[in-house]
Amino acid sequence: MAPSLTAFGGGIELCARQVLDAVAAARPQAELGALLAREPSLVRPETLAPSLHGRLTVSGGASSAGFLVAAARLLRQPLEVILCVHLHYLPLCAALARATGAKLVSLLHGIEVWAPGRPLARRAAGLADLTVAVSGFTAAQALRFLPVTPDRLMVAPNAVDTERFSPGTPDAPTVAKVAEVRRPLLLTVARLDAGEGYKGVDQVIRALGTIPPAQRPGYVVAGDGTDRARLGALAVELEVAVTFLGRVSDEELVSLYRLADLFVMPSRNEGFGFVFIEALACGVPVVAGGVDGSVEALDGGRLGLLIDPLDVSAIAKAITDSLSGRTNPSLRDAGWLRNEVVTRFGIAASHRRWAAVLDRVC
Repeated sequence: MAPSLTAFGGGIELCARQVLDAVAAARPQAELGALLAREPSLVRPETLAPSLHGRLTVSGGASSAGFLVAAARLLRQPLEVILCVHLHYLPLCAALARATGAKLVSLLHGIEVWAPGRPLARRAAGLADLTVAVSGFTAAQALRFLPVTPDRLMVAPNAVDTERFSPGTPDAPTVAKVAEVRRPLLLTVARLDAGEGYKGVDQVIRALGTIPPAQRPGYVVAGDGTDRARLGALAVELEVAVTFLGRVSDEELVSLYRLADLFVMPSRNEGFGFVFIEALACGVPVVAGGVDGSVEALDGGRLGLLIDPLDVSAIAKAITDSLSGRTNPSLRDAGWLRNEVVTRFGIAASHRRWAAVLDRVC
């Protein structure tokens, strides 16, 4: 059960698709179904892995009532495992599991674990037969904030499609979009929601404001949300040139990584961070915050620079050090970065982890 699989984009959709692909690989004879709260039929079925084409049954409703009716129909199905992709839906998943005798697996991502609210969902977290967190950081927060126990908790990091995210030539339309941006080029890919202002775009703007204009790199931000106006005003106030591209397509995203000289996102509340491993898979050096799940995406600093996300001077130094070649050479070695990500976070590694999850719960 998930909010959606293809309609809106974002990390949770991508994670849900990857997990379904891994389950399909681990259980080639199993029937697979997806109950979706916000996408009753797939908007972009082409984004599913080939293993799911013709094999995945999708149900849901265009309204809350329709969604609950679709959920009730599952009571007549022989369910073995129910995978809840978001904490918000755990109470319903727990009720279905109890009614059908299915095993319940809860997947936890990040801020939903430690953000206040959803008391019913938080209580339901203790009913899962197995809880899977996308990072050790999220797992530790789950033990702190939810009624889960270490003996029923596993970690399965997010994965990256290294066939798609790879070094290469960016497409011409994307190149044209950033043709006026000064080089070298910094890139952040993030949702810009005012209620989740932890991505650190404002801190990057402040850091750039401390760098002499003649030495200042160009800065491109891909993503949109309610915080964009505030961030734009901050950039104007500090006289920092920022190119806000808004939401970009999947194809544009790959090209943007290929154009970037440095990916920077000093987040302080990240459960893991798909964008870090996407950038690394494209051979792009990375600067990230050192206080959340970003640490695991960068393997404790082995794959990128980790800094205090609230220290503007540290962010500025990390940017200038990386762009001027004053960092460990491996952190700027595109081939080495890519090979490490393929090994640690490639699709094959994800399939092995989720096979272990299913073996344990079944």
